[in-house]
Amino acid sequence: MNVRIFTTALEAQVLPGQRARRPTSSHSSPEEVARCGASRARHRVTRYVTANRLDQFLTLTAAEAVSRSTLLKLVQATIRRLRRRLGGFPWLFVPEESPRLHAHLFVPHRIASPVEDNWPHGYVDRQRLASLDDLRAASLYVTKHFGAPAAGTRRYYVARGYEPASETVEINSLTALEEIAASLDAEPSAVTPSNPTTGFLLPTIRFSPTEERIESTSPHHRKTPN
Repeated sequence: MNVRIFTTALEAQVLPGQRARRPTSSHSSPEEVARCGASRARHRVTRYVTANRLDQFLTLTAAEAVSRSTLLKLVQATIRRLRRRLGGFPWLFVPEESPRLHAHLFVPHRIASPVEDNWPHGYVDRQRLASLDDLRAASLYVTKHFGAPAAGTRRYYVARGYEPASETVEINSLTALEEIAASLDAEPSAVTPSNPTTGFLLPTIRFSPTEERIESTSPHHRKTPN
């Protein structure tokens, strides 16, 4: 079988055979297509956050109720200011309304404090993600409500140019899988089977490093409105 390996994300996906087909709008119901899109988006978010080690998890909330479009503009303007000052960096955020509209933002460690200092619009909750398991759990948390996006909107927003690279290899035995793990200096930690009831989901193997590479957690911080 063929496996697509995302080295920096410590993840591998078992690719479908010739008979397996991804649901399309011409062959499947809108609900099935939406489930498939949500599933792919969850994987992309998790891989991106993990591969770039975005270990700072911030929740940005406006002091007053704002529309989705206004919140997006505020978050994107903050990121643009920081990029002009600090140079390019990977980031990803997910807008969510549960119960109040806010944005979950992942950034590298060096960017977290500047975000707090450049968000005069309301509140910032900040959490340090201490391990790859924490990165993956936070990614799944922010994608929990993924479904079909409303017209003209996106499920998530991301800096381009930082997507994890992949390579496809053929494996024919468990030994080959163990060799892949060894090349990643990791070991298999979780296997997610395909699940047609929740959308097209390729079987996925996640690895954990033999030695943890992310430092221990630090406490939450809160910034009050200026």
